[in-house]
Amino acid sequence: MHANRPRAGALAALAVAALLACDKGPTSPSTPPASGGNPSAAGDSVGAKPLAGIGVFGHLDEVKGSHLVLLQQEFEFRKDPKVKDGTVRHTPPLGKGGDKLEVITDKDTKFYHAGKAVTIDSFAPPIQLMVVGTLHGGSLKADLVTDLGGLAAPPADVRPLVGASLDASRSSRRTVAAAAVPAVLSLCMGQDFDYDSDLAVKEYQGCFGGPSASDDINIPDIPFACPLIGCFVLDRFLYTMALGGWNYAFPFRFSATAPTPLVYHVPGTVTLGLTPLPATPGAFTFSGGLGLDIGLNIDFCSLFGCYDLGTFHLSAFSMIQQATGTPPLSGQTMPIPEVACPSVGVLVIPDFPLDPLAVGLCEDLTLTGAAFHARVQAPDAQPAVTRSVAFTGTTQALTGVRPNALSLAVRYDQFEYVPDLDVGLYFRLKSFGIKLWDSPTIPIASGPFDAVTTPFPRAGSAMTVATDPESPVNDLRYLYQPTLASFALSVLPAPTRLTVLSSPTLPETQPFRVRLAEDYDGSPIAGRTIAFTVQGEGTVAHLTAVTDAQGVARATLPNGEYAVDAAFAGGDVYLPSSARQAPVWVYQPTTFVVWGGNAGGVQPGGSYLFWGSRWWQEITGGAFEGNASFKGYAMPINAMLWMSPPGNAMRPPATLGL
Repeated sequence: MHANRPRAGALAALAVAALLACDKGPTSPSTPPASGGNPSAAGDSVGAKPLAGIGVFGHLDEVKGSHLVLLQQEFEFRKDPKVKDGTVRHTPPLGKGGDKLEVITDKDTKFYHAGKAVTIDSFAPPIQLMVVGTLHGGSLKADLVTDLGGLAAPPADVRPLVGASLDASRSSRRTVAAAAVPAVLSLCMGQDFDYDSDLAVKEYQGCFGGPSASDDINIPDIPFACPLIGCFVLDRFLYTMALGGWNYAFPFRFSATAPTPLVYHVPGTVTLGLTPLPATPGAFTFSGGLGLDIGLNIDFCSLFGCYDLGTFHLSAFSMIQQATGTPPLSGQTMPIPEVACPSVGVLVIPDFPLDPLAVGLCEDLTLTGAAFHARVQAPDAQPAVTRSVAFTGTTQALTGVRPNALSLAVRYDQFEYVPDLDVGLYFRLKSFGIKLWDSPTIPIASGPFDAVTTPFPRAGSAMTVATDPESPVNDLRYLYQPTLASFALSVLPAPTRLTVLSSPTLPETQPFRVRLAEDYDGSPIAGRTIAFTVQGEGTVAHLTAVTDAQGVARATLPNGEYAVDAAFAGGDVYLPSSARQAPVWVYQPTTFVVWGGNAGGVQPGGSYLFWGSRWWQEITGGAFEGNASFKGYAMPINAMLWMSPPGNAMRPPATLGL
């Protein structure tokens, strides 16, 4: 869509040049490259305004690190063999044909060879290249470098002239496109964009068949007739010129939202949105046909205000269609209204401009919707998401997305949209320029509307270079739009769980242990600091430890009785959590024996004999096979089995630990 309108005369002249410059009709797409979408000079995120670029064409002369030296060629657009005119040629927008041009590349430059994403090392002289980018002093900063090797000539049966046969079989169309034939460079009349305030909107532009150009231009009110009660005013000028072809600019708004808040490392759902939009005021989403139509929009203005009388079309022997509606998705249709069709007077009045009765032949076009295909990527998910999505409606759910950061980037690229086009003819009966009756439509052709489009590169499809409508005829400039849309979704920190692993009783060499894990699935969290607050009798100690690969943190305590509080303060992607255990007894391990086989076992706070000549008298239950010679001090074998020599052969230690 045009953001700034050129003067009508200059635009018309440029349109004529575009009519002379377009090439053959469309080709069919094959599988898109593994990494695609044409680049943005200002980055690929919503909020950065895309910049218009220029395109050059030539032979690679030398590769110098990250720089290419290109021997420039002039662009040459060859006509269809049925067209008598010769070729049209114009010089490059930077430098001139035969000059060497330095091309600067960096990590953001996209390289394509034979329709596949490659690195700069894949190119070697004297390969023929097309480079699209922005000016950088006397050099060209490249956003895209391609050898056009994925291109193919269009099938001969899809040129959309009246009576042409459109192949309704997508499979056979793709087979034809895969043939090894020379590349074709097509030129579409470019449209500048009116969506700068909403960079989530991308236009799917292209042309089909013969050359075409159109515009809807607001002009200052021009009075041309003023009866006593007011004036007739011309306020808009419309035109469409076409040689058996159509051009289109279908806008779509992309979106990515989370119906419920996304949480770090927790699988969630992202709602993907695709909304077809109508043309912005003063533009068409679809136009073309055969011939020339000029539309004059007239208002009548008086003291009581202005009234729109409608658009009056001036055309002779032309079939012209214009539409401003939204592109159709699956299950939808988009009729393309006709605004001009040739008519022949059946009843005529000599020297009178309008015939009492006339019959016209009109073209009937209808687009039948299809799914809009896009690749969706979420590289900040775990695992990373790369998925092909077919939008049959306006939303699709992307489930199981597990964010791996506090911002989730969702990117669309590698678009493909191929609706069906139904072509027919009908007769129109008019009286004094007023429509009386339209006959039923006579079907002529039906099949995929697989047009040459500006999102590039697309393997198996002719390359489209859209010309800037405001550039001089003798110095054409180029427009490209980033064929990707990016969105950043906020992600909440994840809940955590801190769990005490230790027993309430610990030998003095065994540390107090806690485990930090994600609350969603118990995954361990490593490398995080845990703070321990240890309260004893009249003392408070503060310790810290870092979790290991299993999420476990350890704190070694001295002998005594404590209340232990463990706390994780949270972090960039995690919420805080805590755990408490009280009491915790830390003791010095010895081989003194306290009998636990009696009824009730051993109870905390109880008083028990652990050494002495009457130790054996403490035994009232359980399996005890010793005798009075055992005084309560053992020589351990393991935790479940111990023994002692008889009598006083086993002496106790001199001191006891507390």
